[in-house]
Amino acid sequence: MFERDEVMTRAGTPFSVFTPYRNAWLARLDGAALRAHPVRERAAALARSSDAGSPSLEVLGFQRTNPRDLRMPTGMGGARTLFDEFMQRIDRYREQRDLPAVRGSSYLSVHLRFGTISIRELARAAHARAGGGAAAWLSELVWREFYFMILHHHPGVVDRAFRAEYGGIRYPGDASYFLAWCQGCAGYPLVDAGMRQLDRTGYMHNRLRMVTASFLVKDLLVDWRHGERHFARKLNDYDLAANNGGWQWAASTGAMHSPGSASSIRKRSPSASTPTAASSARTCPNSPAFRTDTSTHHGGWGRSSSGPPAYGSGRTIPSRWWIMRRRASGPSPCTGARRAERS
Repeated sequence: MFERDEVMTRAGTPFSVFTPYRNAWLARLDGAALRAHPVRERAAALARSSDAGSPSLEVLGFQRTNPRDLRMPTGMGGARTLFDEFMQRIDRYREQRDLPAVRGSSYLSVHLRFGTISIRELARAAHARAGGGAAAWLSELVWREFYFMILHHHPGVVDRAFRAEYGGIRYPGDASYFLAWCQGCAGYPLVDAGMRQLDRTGYMHNRLRMVTASFLVKDLLVDWRHGERHFARKLNDYDLAANNGGWQWAASTGAMHSPGSASSIRKRSPSASTPTAASSARTCPNSPAFRTDTSTHHGGWGRSSSGPPAYGSGRTIPSRWWIMRRRASGPSPCTGARRAERS
């Protein structure tokens, strides 16, 4: 929306906290910023195509996948369909965006990633619409701009902490913890649901991205860079700036650092009767959490004290995983795969 140096602090330096950046960004948002920019006037700045024609997906670093099998609307027509449908429910966005099992988000991230819809058109529609839902969605679009700005002014965040004082943190998490997390076999239904959704579809609800990232770093003590790279390999809407910014936020090493905020995300997960738990149940139907006491769904595995859970382990889940949680046991859909890998 804006050039790299157009939204700066009064001192002329880049912002490092989101809310002041958003306020400055919104203050600059006028008709000129929202209007579509004429492409022909800027065509000369584009790279000229070679005589060899367009490069293949493989040359560009992509692998062919199955967007139609995933029922993902593709191209500019698909983006338009999603946008028009979202505008019919945008007024409920603020209340529903945090519920993975509810159709509350716009699902336009992959189209923004590949340029099949204009960011100015989206911002213009949100800005013109009154109400909390549109305002909340516009704020999410500003987050995207914020991370672009961070990456431009601080390119070192690609492989190290934005906050230098946290660059020396050691992460003692075992490689087996990371593997279980990647496979959706951590033993926590909401975390596993998100990871399995990512593996099967290339998509993950934003709230689940926050939960799974926080869990990997804050509970399993695995370096955030491993999780960031895993998301980069799997996400259809992968964007370096947003992915890096989200992971550094979850690890409390990035801009807008708040040590407790990422860890508190899971504490707000609702009970098993809610849409969030319904999302977990659909993706992890064999989870014992949905066959036992579900009153502590967000905290772990019910109320049994029979020992650490076998679900998602292959042996038992390491004590660090369950020492903070109530314990239970149950069959593991991941056990076979884990045993085969060890043999």
